[in-house]
Amino acid sequence: MSTKLKVLLAGAVMALLAACAGLPVSVDYDPAANFSTLQRYAWVPITTEARSMLRNDLMDARVRRAVNEQLAARGMALVDDPAQADFLVNWYAESQEKIDIDTFYSNFGYYPCWHCYGPYGYGGYGYPGWGNEVRVRQYTEGSLMLDMVRPDDKRLFWRGVVSRRLPNFKTPQERDLYITELVSALLAKFPLGSQAAR
Repeated sequence: MSTKLKVLLAGAVMALLAACAGLPVSVDYDPAANFSTLQRYAWVPITTEARSMLRNDLMDARVRRAVNEQLAARGMALVDDPAQADFLVNWYAESQEKIDIDTFYSNFGYYPCWHCYGPYGYGGYGYPGWGNEVRVRQYTEGSLMLDMVRPDDKRLFWRGVVSRRLPNFKTPQERDLYITELVSALLAKFPLGSQAAR
């Protein structure tokens, strides 16, 4: 990989991570959970039937890769055997069609009227007037949800949800960056509650 391409990719990643702070993230968790004990994790096993019905293998690989990288950066280790894990991870995604309606009020107040007053034809306030413009835009919003589950009783103890408008992807790399941004925003809130639980 050329130096120029590395610099461009690094700049794109930095811009991406900076944008993560502005994404709306909703988090729920069990206040009694002891987050300080979380060291090892495994993915919730997906049945063949569930995978064929619900999962996109390319999307699954992107989400798992992004989550694994983020949790590894926090010193957490991925294990193959769920029985050896402190917690299990699962993800869900959905998209919804939305409508954005903006109303702009323009020309409200007094129009300038430079010829109304004064001996030299300027200095007046003009006359009142107003107008508005309505813009309607339809777009698709994507949502990603991460669940953290106890391996013993399979009970949920942490959930994060983030949503963002789906862009018009042109390359697999753009999809990778999009998923990385969503996962980074979610896991910036994990583990939440660890200080209170100690």
